[in-house]
Formats: sequence, C-alpha cells, structure tokens
Amino acid sequence: MEQEAARPRGDVYPQPCNGGSYQKWRTVQPAARSAVMLQSVGTGGCLQQQDNGYYRTVACDRNAQNQRFTIG
Repeated sequence: MEQEAARPRGDVYPQPCNGGSYQKWRTVQPAARSAVMLQSVGTGGCLQQQDNGYYRTVACDRNAQNQRFTIG
C-alpha cells in the first residue's frame, strides 16, 4: 500500500486516520491573496476536482483553477 500511495496521481478515497504521510496535506498559495492548493505530503501530488465531481491527486499546476480551494 505504501508503494502505491507514493504515486502523485490517483483516486482520493476515505480511510480511517493512521498518521501516514499520504493522509497529510500542505497548503500552497500559487499567487498572492488566492485560494490555496492542497499538496499531498506523501505523494507530492495536488488535489484536483474532476468534471464528474470526484477528486484525484495529479501533478501540481499553479494555473489550474480546479486545483484551488478556499479553506475556512
């Protein structure tokens, strides 16, 4: 499982918390006063909302609006 989780691209799915790095996220602000990107600590991939409403981790793209989120 750990090896598979290290890929930057993949489906996002719920799992009980276990402290693994693939369950931790860091915020990246691509531009001043913009919404943030969520980057997986374990894979380095960024969370992206797909057209069908699902989420995946993909290579981070500072220009992709579907990788930006407002928190809080």
